[in-house]
Amino acid sequence: YSGAVEVFHEVLLFNKNIIKPKISCHFSKYLAKKCDFYLFNNYFLPVKVNSIYCYEYDLLEEYIEFSSVEDEIKKSVYNDAFLKIPDNAEVLNHTYSVVTEGDFTRVDCFIETIVDLV
Repeated sequence: YSGAVEVFHEVLLFNKNIIKPKISCHFSKYLAKKCDFYLFNNYFLPVKVNSIYCYEYDLLEEYIEFSSVEDEIKKSVYNDAFLKIPDNAEVLNHTYSVVTEGDFTRVDCFIETIVDLV
């Protein structure tokens, strides 16, 4: 992120737009985040303010050889797969599948477990 931010506010009364800004962010690449809060949250006058923050970012592309980060990727994939198995499961074995398609490489981790259903 470059640090540049633009903020737009819209005001809603009974979920109907009273003030709706025209979002014309001058950034070429930005990420928009919407935050809302109530000024008055009662039955007589529910006024809600939506704030839209536009954060500028610049995309940096870098080519990294798979062999230099293979161990880190396998460790990360194993941890993600391990979090999805039940707590009472016993891990027997794990294997990896590495598939290269063009410029991209996909790594899959398979964890073999035994689960007691009783």
